[in-house]
Amino acid sequence: MGKTAAGAVWLSAERTSPFDFYQYFVNVDDRDVARFLKLLTFLPMDEIGRLAALEGAELRAAKQTLACAVTAIVHGQAEAEKAQDAARAAFGGAGGDLVPTHVVAAADISAGLKTVDLLAAAGLAASKSAARRLVEQGGVRLGARRVTTVDDVVQPGEIAADGTLLHAGKKHLRRIVVGS
Repeated sequence: MGKTAAGAVWLSAERTSPFDFYQYFVNVDDRDVARFLKLLTFLPMDEIGRLAALEGAELRAAKQTLACAVTAIVHGQAEAEKAQDAARAAFGGAGGDLVPTHVVAAADISAGLKTVDLLAAAGLAASKSAARRLVEQGGVRLGARRVTTVDDVVQPGEIAADGTLLHAGKKHLRRIVVGS
């Protein structure tokens, strides 16, 4: 699914992590939820009808049910639960070990790693030019700090020992950790 290779959702965990797969279905258009529940899950039709009737903020529960059910079919129940827990932790502000992680060498940060390079390397942007557009549109945060310029450099103290969340837009993130 998806219109481009960069925006595609793959069944293989090597191409699309279970977390990103789960997030894709949590973020589907509201109008598609009922149709996807019918086409892609084994939920009873009366349950799908109940979920399809939800509106507004309650529709989030239907999307989470869709995401969990489809992820369980493709990646297994354990991976679906891990993805759901990771999403709750990450978007509840906690982060945690369940969020997809990107390891950055300490030498790269010391050498002046640009945030746009980190976005591309972490898989949050299809290219450096896409990363630049994200920054210019105000859609990038490193921890609590909003990245405001394409020349922004990651500072060594910004990456916590247990990792720091790098957000690309409202829905995509990676936990950045410093490796050797």
